[in-house]
Amino acid sequence: MKKNPAARLLFIALLIGMLLLPVLSAQAEETVHVLDATADLPAMAQGEKADGDSAQFNDYFTVMFSAKNKIDGSNKAFDDGYTATQRLNFGGKTDPKKGMINSVMFRTEGAATVKFWWVSGGDGRQFAIYNDAGEVLVKTEVESVKNSLYISELAVDAAGAYYLGVPDGSNYLFKLEVAEAAPVVAAEPVSYVLDATADLPAMAQGEKA
Repeated sequence: MKKNPAARLLFIALLIGMLLLPVLSAQAEETVHVLDATADLPAMAQGEKADGDSAQFNDYFTVMFSAKNKIDGSNKAFDDGYTATQRLNFGGKTDPKKGMINSVMFRTEGAATVKFWWVSGGDGRQFAIYNDAGEVLVKTEVESVKNSLYISELAVDAAGAYYLGVPDGSNYLFKLEVAEAAPVVAAEPVSYVLDATADLPAMAQGEKA
């Protein structure tokens, strides 16, 4: 019996389509949350807040205040072009035993990248991300110099509550950005059927070359 090349090619194309479609995925854009000390935080003198006070900003970030905190003026221009006129001055290091004072809390729905613009309050000082138990998960590794400007990135790999804080002593936070990775959604599998009875017209041998 003479084979039909066109029908075979059509069948192969349909088979490849059925194999590939289930593994294709649709991915939404990441969600980015920003806390800008210049744009979002009201000026505050030291002593206006007590240890354990907190306030939420932009429906995402919660500043865990201490009595040493202040939000004061400071004109800075960072290497990436970001400029600021105000900062969050922690005034002391993060203390898990006092309710995570001197930190900024945020909660992610999954993995996220944490980027922040800051100035060192002293030589060798760092920023760190703490988990909800007050444990340091990851921290910057910068040979920081007092009053120098830095842009750093850290990452978390799962959903949860996290705190950006200062393990070594006071630093100055100008801007904080949390970019949450969008979930990958698998496409619905699509099946195709080629039914010789229903789909193919009758054809005698020799009608096709």
